[in-house]
Amino acid sequence: MAFNNEIRILIADEHPLVRQGIVAIISAQTDMDVVAETSKSDETVRYFAHYQPDLLLMELALPTVGSGVKAITAILAESPDARIAVLSRHEGIGAILIALTAGVKTYMFRTMDTSEVLEEIRLVHAGTPRLHPKVLANINSVPREDRLTHPECEILMMMDEGLSTKEIAKRLAPYIEEATVNMHVAQIFNKLQVDNYIGALRRGINGWTLCTTPARSGH
Repeated sequence: MAFNNEIRILIADEHPLVRQGIVAIISAQTDMDVVAETSKSDETVRYFAHYQPDLLLMELALPTVGSGVKAITAILAESPDARIAVLSRHEGIGAILIALTAGVKTYMFRTMDTSEVLEEIRLVHAGTPRLHPKVLANINSVPREDRLTHPECEILMMMDEGLSTKEIAKRLAPYIEEATVNMHVAQIFNKLQVDNYIGALRRGINGWTLCTTPARSGH
């Protein structure tokens, strides 16, 4: 049972052992309480709506009805002020910026110390999220001229959803036409040095590229 001063947390991770470990660590904190846990993206959306947690701690890659990015997008569409923190095995810069562009408050690596993860959770809950220096180091390792622009990153995210250029243009209408989407896709392919959707997604999400976003301060 959560007390008024506890941070109510929903945990989403596809790996049972990892999820159980996170639950045990969170539950051991006097200022935190796990309200629910899940391994699926569609359940994450439903559970968030049902439990209304103070914070969602999730892995970026989740099975069932799309990825974690889809869950993030769906949750923020209904709850724009939702506090979402990613704790992921993926340390690639593409994954980091795709998550941040989707709207998460912070991104953490599983390789971080437990105390560091707990501190980040408390900062997000307090409304003062920061990116850990390890995450910032990965972001800053890519020259700015090699990064995807914000529109290119948004289109890459839609490509990850399986949308065609025509479907992307329809979603972005009336602000952008299909010809412009095709131009952005060509730029994405050029920057990632690939010639198809699958190659772009593989390199983008696994860290071969980076989206341009406003800088965040570290510790």
